[in-house]
Amino acid sequence: MIIDILLAALLIAGVATLIYLIISLRKLNTVTEDIRNDLEQVNRRLIPLLENLEKISEKALNVSEKVERHAEEAENYIHGVKSRLNEVGDKFSQYKSDNPVNRIITTISALGKGISTFWNTLRNNL
Repeated sequence: MIIDILLAALLIAGVATLIYLIISLRKLNTVTEDIRNDLEQVNRRLIPLLENLEKISEKALNVSEKVERHAEEAENYIHGVKSRLNEVGDKFSQYKSDNPVNRIITTISALGKGISTFWNTLRNNL
């Protein structure tokens, strides 16, 4: 008789445990489903964002290449102007060293060197 009561209590405890496990598994399933839905939303939003990021990266690369090309062209132009100014300055220095025109040529040559240095520094910092 006591064994029957204990057996009945054990059976009730087992059933209660199974009911608790079923309820817990349903809650776990709901939470898992919510997480899956959230991840799908993140995925849907992330794909266009990554595509836009790729386009922006390509555009930035193109802009960088164009800036570098323009900087090289400007540097070549400045070197050409510098060499021409040096040639003119050399010709004038042959005539007279104290000539006022020579001072202007020296100033212009120094200006050309300053611009060249500026462009080199700018290009190296890009």
